[in-house]
Amino acid sequence: MLKDDNYIKGDPLAICDLCSLQFHASELKKMWNGLYACKDDWEPRPEYETPNKPSKPRKLPFTRPEGNDKFMTVAERNPDLL
Repeated sequence: MLKDDNYIKGDPLAICDLCSLQFHASELKKMWNGLYACKDDWEPRPEYETPNKPSKPRKLPFTRPEGNDKFMTVAERNPDLL
């Protein structure tokens, strides 16, 4: 508990979400999961939870032009069905 002589105008008292001790609000820091923690309990976001940065698209060594589409009817595909 804090003593009364530790009063700071405009800085309310708050409780650390992890250790449940009382601190001034300016001493608490918001963590990546939304909890407010004191400097002893604060921890950075784990690396495995951060999304990977998108890599730059790689260029292919060569490409071929796309051919024209040719649509066929059923009779053209299977003349024996007629």
